[in-house]
Amino acid sequence: MSTMTPDTESHFERLMRRREAIAEARAEARAEARAEARAEARAETRVGAEMVIAVLEARGFVPDAAQRERITSCTDFSLLTTWVTRAATATDMAEVFDDR
Repeated sequence: MSTMTPDTESHFERLMRRREAIAEARAEARAEARAEARAEARAETRVGAEMVIAVLEARGFVPDAAQRERITSCTDFSLLTTWVTRAATATDMAEVFDDR
């Protein structure tokens, strides 16, 4: 025995559809925000890598192909910051990448 009338059932269905639409919109917004955050992080690390190379070259150091690849493929902004700081005072390339 159902206590729902056709009117209340119709109202209930509309509410459920609205709830589903809101949930879908929230999920899309979260996915969009995650994609934007990933793009910003990639841009940040790209700039960090460019800075490491720029400081090295300004100081007369020329990274070889393997070092350049290591720098440009790095996705850890904190490590790039360490390298650019070391590049500012290093006496040779080995000091920049010293992982001790």
